Amino acid sequence: MTLWTIQRIPAWQQFQANGILRATAEYVDPFFMAAYAWMREQMAARIGPPPEPDGYPVWAWYRYAGEKKPRPDLRCGGHLCRGVRGVRIEIECAPETVLLSDFSEWHAVLSHRYIAASEAEADAFDDERLIANRVWHNSCASRPDFVARIRASWERIFDLERYVEGLTSELEGRMIQACLWQGRMDQVRDVTPFVSR
Repeated sequence: MTLWTIQRIPAWQQFQANGILRATAEYVDPFFMAAYAWMREQMAARIGPPPEPDGYPVWAWYRYAGEKKPRPDLRCGGHLCRGVRGVRIEIECAPETVLLSDFSEWHAVLSHRYIAASEAEADAFDDERLIANRVWHNSCASRPDFVARIRASWERIFDLERYVEGLTSELEGRMIQACLWQGRMDQVRDVTPFVSR
């Protein structure tokens, strides 16, 4: 399975020196720590535990702009902060070491939102949430039953064949991200330096 990871120059230099690319909590934005912890749980359950106890996901792309354009386009902005030097590293990984997920739906996990199976379910959940907020005068985010349902809904990001008109991306153009515990130097097939736009 071919993947592309975008890394800053210091990470690439450390990868070259150690022969292994790993991520740790120090590079995770504290605002996203809960979402990353959830992804770590999913990775451990689906592809096995990290080789190091403090391991965090190494993020990569499997399909940057759908099947026809899987490799990240370095002419686009947003890969790194503007003006930062980085590299796009192409690696070849065994599929069983990678957890794929829908990039667009990952944003629901980052923002602690419910992922509905249909528009009707989305409307019903929103109505229920609004009623709960009025009745109990607090956020449903503090109610364990709502939190459990929201977290359970996040597992839909792993169903890459799921299509719901108005809720998900078209299958052909879907952006698919990859999480792996580590990359090894012997997996590297190509490295392209760039300056982020």
